[in-house]
Order: sequence, then structure tokens, then C-alpha cells
Amino acid sequence: MTRPPPGPAAAPDRVGLALCVVSAAGFGSLAIFGKQAYAGGLGVVGVLALRFAVAAPLLVALVLVASRGLRVGWPTALRLLALGGVGYAVQATLFFNALARIPAGTAALLLYLYPALVTAGAVALGRSRLDRATVLALALSLAGVMLVLGLPGERLDAVGVALGLASAGWYTGYILVGEYLLRGVDPLTASAYVTTGAAGSFLAAAVVVGPTGLVGAAPSAYAAGVAMAVVAGAVLLPLLGGSREPVGSPHVDAVRSTMVSSRPKNAATRGSTRR
Repeated sequence: MTRPPPGPAAAPDRVGLALCVVSAAGFGSLAIFGKQAYAGGLGVVGVLALRFAVAAPLLVALVLVASRGLRVGWPTALRLLALGGVGYAVQATLFFNALARIPAGTAALLLYLYPALVTAGAVALGRSRLDRATVLALALSLAGVMLVLGLPGERLDAVGVALGLASAGWYTGYILVGEYLLRGVDPLTASAYVTTGAAGSFLAAAVVVGPTGLVGAAPSAYAAGVAMAVVAGAVLLPLLGGSREPVGSPHVDAVRSTMVSSRPKNAATRGSTRR
């Protein structure tokens, strides 16, 4: 008996998984670029202001090129801007302050506790169920973190570790709340609004703090700051020709990694909204 050809959902599944992998790699590069920016003379506020000031117009341009549209209604727009200006801004501030105190690898590893925390939060909220594979993955994830933190060697800055853990905890709340608040919004449009909100917060912080840590840095520092914004944009480029699935769509949730999705596996699916 011959196996039937894969259905229409097979290609989006592969694309979704590929985007998750590329996104994780891009996210992991933030710590490396951040260290380079610090070494070149930029401060925490300077790095974040530069990153989001470049990323926001880039994402808006991507939305326009993709003909996704920026009109979402004032209530939704304000919700998205607040999610970026408060929710994401706080997470980024915690992470990049941790990065200033502890090695890049350790900071990134602490942040990546959030998939396990999101899974635990989703189960507690009744949005997801645990299975053996998920429990095993969570156990391995937590064991890896504990192993790295417990290895002998360079003494870690306690404040830096605490900031890294706080970053993971805050990001967990951001994802769980964001999944609810962003339901029904095009993901690329949502990213543009969230990034714009974060840019507003950090540019305002740069004005309050003053030029210290923002001007007079080495060219390599500015290049690293811009790279953090551009890599984020490059991750979204495949979406320009992809399905226009809104955030919170059961189809999108179905192709997420089990570690990150907070939706039950048996959620009903629906067809693509691509036109």
C-alpha cells in the first residue's frame, strides 16, 4: 500500500519549524552582539535604544512591503504598543543588565528557562497538558541549567544571575499574557507595533539618562547594535510570502514547539487565512 502524499498542512508545518529554529538562533545571537556593543562603549540603555530604534521602522517597512496593513483599531494598537513599551521593554532591560554582569552564554541559558516556565504556566492555567516527551524535555532543560550553574570555575555575579532569572520569569508572563492579548492579530503587524512601543520606551529612557553610554562609542559597538535589529528582521523575511495566520490561530499553535506553545495539542485546526 502506497502512502498518500502529505496534505496542505505539511509545508506550513516545515516552514513553521524552520522559522522556530532560525528565530532561536537569532535570539541566541543577542547576547553575543550585546557583549560586543558593551565592549565598544555602549551602555545598556544605549544598546536597547539603538536596537529598537532601528528595528521598529524596519518592521513597519516589512509590514508595508508584505501588504499586511497597519490598521488594527485604536484599542488593539494601544494594547500592542503597551505590550512592547512595558512588557517587552522590562524583559529586555532585565536581560541586558544581566548580560553586563555575567557571561553571554550563561545569560542566554538563564533566559532560555522560559520554555519550561511557559509550559508550567500553561498547564497551571489549563491551556495545555503534559505528556512524557514534554516532561522529559523539561527535565533535561532544567538539568542542563543546574549543571552549568553548578560547575566549578569562574564565580558568577549573584545579581547578574538574579537578573537573568528575572528576565526568564518576566518573559514567561509576557508570552502567556501576549498570547491572549494578541489573539487574532497578524503576527508581522503585531511585531511592528510591539517593537515600536519598545523603541518609544528606550528612546525616552535615553533622553532621561542623557548621552552617556550612547554617543562616543566605537564603530563596532554601533554595528553590533544595528546587527541585533537587522537579524530580528531577517528572521521575519520568510513570512512575507507565507500564510497570514493571526496570532492565537489554532493552526499556528499546532506547529509551535511543544516546549513553547501554551495551547493544548488537540486544539482544533482551521484553514489558512492567506488570500
